[in-house]
Amino acid sequence: MLKTFPFGEWLPDLPGGVSAISNMLPIANGYMPVKGFSAITAAVPSAIKGIASFVSSTGTTVLLAGTATNLYKYAAGTWTSVFSGASATRWRFTQFGDHVICANGGQLVSHDINAGTAVAITGAPTATDVATVRDFVMAGAADGSSMGVRWSQFNDSSSWTTGVNQADTQPLPDGGKVMAIVGGEYGIILQKGAVRRVSYVGQAGGLDIVFQFDVISPEIGCMSQGSVANVGRLIFFLSERGFEMCDGEQVIPISNEKFDRWFFSTYSRSEIDGMVSAIDPRSSLVMWAMPANPGRIIVYNWVLKKASVIQADVQWIADGFTSNTSIDSIGGSIDAITGSLDDPIYAGGDPLLLIANSSNVIGTLAGSNLQASITLQNVEPMPGRRSRIRSLRAITDAQAATVTVNSKLKAGDGPSVVSTSEMRTNGKMPLRANGRYNDITWSIPASAVWTYAQGIEAEFEAGDGR
Repeated sequence: MLKTFPFGEWLPDLPGGVSAISNMLPIANGYMPVKGFSAITAAVPSAIKGIASFVSSTGTTVLLAGTATNLYKYAAGTWTSVFSGASATRWRFTQFGDHVICANGGQLVSHDINAGTAVAITGAPTATDVATVRDFVMAGAADGSSMGVRWSQFNDSSSWTTGVNQADTQPLPDGGKVMAIVGGEYGIILQKGAVRRVSYVGQAGGLDIVFQFDVISPEIGCMSQGSVANVGRLIFFLSERGFEMCDGEQVIPISNEKFDRWFFSTYSRSEIDGMVSAIDPRSSLVMWAMPANPGRIIVYNWVLKKASVIQADVQWIADGFTSNTSIDSIGGSIDAITGSLDDPIYAGGDPLLLIANSSNVIGTLAGSNLQASITLQNVEPMPGRRSRIRSLRAITDAQAATVTVNSKLKAGDGPSVVSTSEMRTNGKMPLRANGRYNDITWSIPASAVWTYAQGIEAEFEAGDGR
């Protein structure tokens, strides 16, 4: 008898189905491979506390990296300090015209993209976060007040005198600490215990207000500043109840009864505080990285509503652009350069997901395919009866793989009969597995060439009925 078991949604919080996954990305009818790390920069001089990249109105690109003490820019194959004397645990960035406004817990810093210089902004507040909301720069946890925001003068990121040209401040005592601000035509303020929408009023009708602050989630807030990532009007973050999505009008749970319990049982609160997030600008993926070597990147496709996990050496992730790289800066001869000189990595300005590893090197996931695996838990070829599995065949275009089967009589049993097999030339993986419940782990070696995996087909017969 033959029966196919699809590689469905990764749901570690629920019994059965895909209980574990590594280095696969969700697609509509299965999974695709994850490529390995490929460096595009030299090492940043010390541990990275933030990455960002931007393009100016003249087309100049800049790649920035913040450390505990310095802000560096990358050009001609070298990291150059443009600002020093900081005391940062995390850098946050926003673009305002041809300037990048940077928050690091101290006074706001402005980096001129075209000039390549950076200075502390005179009169600007200290802040832990910063965003561009319409024609203003808004700072979170401003001037040491963790439950308040302050914004610049109208269309002027360098002037912050309160009461002049619409610059002002707003305490937000009922929502707890301001964790992050997301900018745009309107702003979203994520506090520890609330989410607020910020709408521009502009002192209309003589009213002595600039922004209106409306609570859209009075009970659900953000528990980790690094968990906040946004694309367009969609904002993703981690709350005390799990992973959330906000569309500017409401907050929607996206991982309830999927992987919330797995996440909170896997990571401590201190580890969660170190989380970093980003949007993959080339796909509908939001990624939450738990830094370590190896660390994990939790991937969620908000269109398919499916998640997976990447195992990687990761210190930081960010979405942005590469900076311009001259041929002279690459080093060595042209013959030694891998890939095409037309590669957008050398041209700059190409949207990429950027990853920094524990060696402080920034790169992309553009290498060879990583070793990948997926586990189907409690597979029952004959529901309610014992079965003998004779062979398995993966529905995939991979040419090499191994499979391990843990056969059990009861779902809660430990290992009973473990059978392992490798893929033959005909695609089958012969084995002898006897049990009612079977945990099937399918693995593809590193550097193997493949593009999809959809499920496992089992060849089996009835067991002895005991």
